[in-house]
Amino acid sequence: EEDLPESERKGKQAATGQFETMIMENLRKAGVQNMVKQERLKFDRLEPFPGVYLQAAGEYTETRSERSGGSDASKRVAVCIGPEHGTVGPGLIKDAAKEALQGMGFDILLICGFAFDPHAEET
Repeated sequence: EEDLPESERKGKQAATGQFETMIMENLRKAGVQNMVKQERLKFDRLEPFPGVYLQAAGEYTETRSERSGGSDASKRVAVCIGPEHGTVGPGLIKDAAKEALQGMGFDILLICGFAFDPHAEET
C-alpha cells in the first residue's frame, strides 16, 4: 500500500472506516444470532475501540435464563470485524484473541465476517 498515491491511500482508509461504521450500526440495531445455541446477543452499548485487530467494544446483558440461575449479568464484548472483501482466517482470529486477552477484561470475543476460511474453525 505504500506504493499507492496518497489520495488513494486516504480513500482506502475512509472506505474501511465507513465499512466498520456500517457493521457497528447493524450490530447495534440487530445484535447477533448464534445459530448453534439459538441465542441472540443484543448490545447494551457498542463503541469504536482503538485496537489493531479489535474495532469495537461494548456490553450486553446475559439474562438468568441464558445461565444456570443467579441474576442477570453485564458482560463485556470485544468485536473484530473481518475484511470487507475476503475471508476471515485463523491468523486474524488468533491475533484478535491475543489483543482481547491483554488485560481489557472482555468476557467474549465476537468475530464478524462475510466468509470464513475453512481452517478458521480450528482456531
